[in-house]
Amino acid sequence: MIKKLKWFNHLLIEPRCITPPLNWVSHIPFASLLVSRLKPEVFVELGAYEGNSYLAFCQTVAENSLGTKCYAVNTWQSDESVGYCGDNVYNVLAQYNSLHYSNFSTLLRMTFDEALSHFEDGTVDLLHIDGLHKYDEVKKCFERWLPKISTCGIVFFHNINVYVDGFSIWKLWKQLSREYPCIELEHSDGLGVLFVGQDISPDVKFILDLNNNDISIFKKIMENCGDKIKLLYENTIFFEKIEKLESVVLRGGEHIQYLEAELSNNTAALNKLVSSPSWRFTLPLREVVRWVSQPIFQLRRYLNFSIKIMRTIFHRLPLSPKIRQRIIFCAAKALPRRLFDKLAEKSEYEPVKIIYERERIIDKRCYAQNIQLSTSLTPIVSIVIPVYGQCEYTLKCLASIAKYPPTVPYEVLLVDDCSPDDSVPILQLVNGIQLIKNSENKGFILSCNLAAKHAIGQYLYFLNNDTQITERAI
Repeated sequence: MIKKLKWFNHLLIEPRCITPPLNWVSHIPFASLLVSRLKPEVFVELGAYEGNSYLAFCQTVAENSLGTKCYAVNTWQSDESVGYCGDNVYNVLAQYNSLHYSNFSTLLRMTFDEALSHFEDGTVDLLHIDGLHKYDEVKKCFERWLPKISTCGIVFFHNINVYVDGFSIWKLWKQLSREYPCIELEHSDGLGVLFVGQDISPDVKFILDLNNNDISIFKKIMENCGDKIKLLYENTIFFEKIEKLESVVLRGGEHIQYLEAELSNNTAALNKLVSSPSWRFTLPLREVVRWVSQPIFQLRRYLNFSIKIMRTIFHRLPLSPKIRQRIIFCAAKALPRRLFDKLAEKSEYEPVKIIYERERIIDKRCYAQNIQLSTSLTPIVSIVIPVYGQCEYTLKCLASIAKYPPTVPYEVLLVDDCSPDDSVPILQLVNGIQLIKNSENKGFILSCNLAAKHAIGQYLYFLNNDTQITERAI
């Protein structure tokens, strides 16, 4: 077969102009081969859009000095399958065509039916139908243009292997492929080549004469050559993006250096100002101005300063760990929550503290209904809370979880160990918990084990119902 094929040079075409989409690009080597062998006098493409296929045909004509007259027909208006086209795409294509192929190529901005009058019957040697995608439309177009095809004419159909909604060319192709000699290239949405003319040129008839093994090799060669063009284009675009990103990074680095220099200069100027005698002498005046203009800010500022001093003194006192923890516990009960959080560092007290709120819940049912726990069906941690009475403590514990939820997906399992009060009907009103009820009083350990069997999280987190968690405790 290799000895018979003397046309490999035509497959090495390097398209000068490619624009997305790239679904036709992989067929350019075959198109170049066929045009160079057929040497058509007239070539017409119906549905030229961005110009990938049409400009490839024109490039082959120019490089081989074939003398073919080329015509691209389209309205260059909106198209549902490719998106809005319009004047911009047409102007770019027309400018490129005028610059490179104006001596033999013409763009006809009109409908396919309107273009029929521009061609005599039996004069079109190569017709490419690529602007329509529905069965009825393509069939009607083919039948109207069929008289224009010459006795050695060939028709291209693209998208014959596209079976999605809106594309039904494959139906027409199945019918026509039984009526005319043809070859089908399956790659890149499929390209159907229909030999319509009765006098098939010997220069292209060899394709039809290939046996099954040779035709498979031929198609694979076409696909590989087409993929090469596609990959070269994608590599070019990739390296262009890299160059743009390198330029952005370079400009960003220069801007960072400028900002660092500005920061250094401003820091030096600030240090010089702060260390000056005038700045130190005017300190009392500035403090008076602050107290007059921003009294609340000054109060907070001095309060924070006092807290830092108190914390420093507390750390330096020679106290045992037990006494230190006792003092922290008493402070938690006596001081307001916000003030205690400022006084105590996170390392000085357990994330879970004994509840010190002294107000009681008046309406437990309303309180329970307002608790919203954002539990997960695929938790990472399972929070287990054994319950025996003390409904008010349990509700406050759940409310703390709702206020400071874990940073990972979680679930909450409550095990009621036959509470003597109204815990069960009230806890059932809480959204997002799994309530497990013991049939008899089993005690703390067995209740925890029972909840562990129902838990699906990777980790277990056990809580007493009279505890309350704080932020980032879990």
